[in-house]
Amino acid sequence: MIKLSQDELKELDRAVTGPSNDSINCRPEPVPCASGPKREMVANDNKVLLFKYDNRPTPILVSCGTANQGMCHLLKPQDLSRGGKGGAIIFGSPNDTINYIASKKTVVALMAPPKTGLYDPLSDKSVLYAATEYDGRPTSMAPPVVSAKKFHVPRDRSQFA
Repeated sequence: MIKLSQDELKELDRAVTGPSNDSINCRPEPVPCASGPKREMVANDNKVLLFKYDNRPTPILVSCGTANQGMCHLLKPQDLSRGGKGGAIIFGSPNDTINYIASKKTVVALMAPPKTGLYDPLSDKSVLYAATEYDGRPTSMAPPVVSAKKFHVPRDRSQFA
């Protein structure tokens, strides 16, 4: 990912998100791989890049790649160089397939207010709606075809204050 200046399109910052140590038959790291399948270095193409604005001084960048079963990472756009492997936090548990977002094929995603109830623009709750094309990996490791995930980043996380 590269952050460019608005006026002259000069590079201001960058984050490298791959390659990543991964296997389509294993839960994402740090969960150990079962005996048999082995992880290897694979490309981690970004399939979802969205900003989560809500009620924060700066937005949060949501990045979901094709490696690690499509898990998303959250980082501050002004700190891209810390992102990728260092400054980003993983969203959700690697043990739960509901947290797998990106497919190795087509992905459509958007961040929006919750469907039910009144939307409070001062709240920090957003929903990530995603639709993915099945990419042939074992169904136990595949992202749901259609999903909605509530995002809540605790305010005590100093990197996202």
